Amino acid sequence: MDVSAIMTKNPLTTSIEGSLDEVMRVMDNNDIRHVPVLDGTKVVGVLSDRDLLEATGWLPESQRPEGAPKVVRDLKLAVPVTCGPDDTTVMIASDMTSRGIGCLPVLENESLAGIITEMDLMQAYLDISQHERSSANLQKPVTELMSQPPHSLTPTSTLGEASKLEVDLHVRHLPVLDEKRLVGIVSDRDLRRARGQGKADSTPLSEIMSTELLTIDPEEPLWRAASFLLQGRVSALPIVDEAQCVGIIALIDLLEHCVVYLRDPEA
Repeated sequence: MDVSAIMTKNPLTTSIEGSLDEVMRVMDNNDIRHVPVLDGTKVVGVLSDRDLLEATGWLPESQRPEGAPKVVRDLKLAVPVTCGPDDTTVMIASDMTSRGIGCLPVLENESLAGIITEMDLMQAYLDISQHERSSANLQKPVTELMSQPPHSLTPTSTLGEASKLEVDLHVRHLPVLDEKRLVGIVSDRDLRRARGQGKADSTPLSEIMSTELLTIDPEEPLWRAASFLLQGRVSALPIVDEAQCVGIIALIDLLEHCVVYLRDPEA
C-alpha cells in the first residue's frame, strides 16, 4: 500500500510567522496534533502539540510570561523528515518508529501534498487485517507486547521525579498508583504542559496527571487495543486486571508490530 492511499491530503498548515495562539486553535478545533510549517511554499518544519505544550503550556499569549514565544519562528524547528506519495506504508512505518516521530509531511515535486501520521498507519493496519482477526497473529493478547509498570509512582510523586524517570527509561507514559490501584497516568504531554505553565519540579502528580483513563483487560487481543487507541485518540493504554495496573501498551509498540505484519501478513 502506498502513502497516497492513506495520507491526509491538503493538510492544515501554518506559516513561519504564524501565531502560536492560532496554531493551538487549529489543533483544538480540528483534533489534530501536527501542523506543517511553510515558508512561502516550502515545508520548513512540523509543529507538534508537544512543541506547543512545552513552549506555551497551552496558555494564550495574554497569560504567558513576558518573553515567551509568540510566533512559530520563535521556536526551534527541526529539519523535517519527509516522504513521497509513492513510498510504501511499510517503509514509512519503519522510518517513523525508528526515528520516534509521529508524522511525515508528504511532498510531491517539492510541494506539500499531504501528511501521514502514526494514527493513519494504525488505521491502515486495522483495515488490512479486518478480515483476518481469527489469525493467531492478531488474536495474541495485549500482554504479548505490553511493558511492565516500571515503578510505582503515586499521586504525591513529583513532576521532577516523573520527568527523570521518563528520560531514564525512554518512555512517554507512566502509571500513577495508589496502593497498586491505578488512579492516573502521566504522559510526556502532561509534563510538557506543566513545564510550559511554569510549574516547579516539586509539583505533585495529582495536580497534572490524567485521571479520565481508557484501559484494557490483559486478555484482550491486539487488534482491540489498536481500535481503542484510535477511538480514544490516545498514545497508550494501561492494562488493568481487577483495578490493578499490570502493564502498558503504547501506540509505538503496535506500530513496530504493524511493520512486521504489513511486510508479511502470514508471518
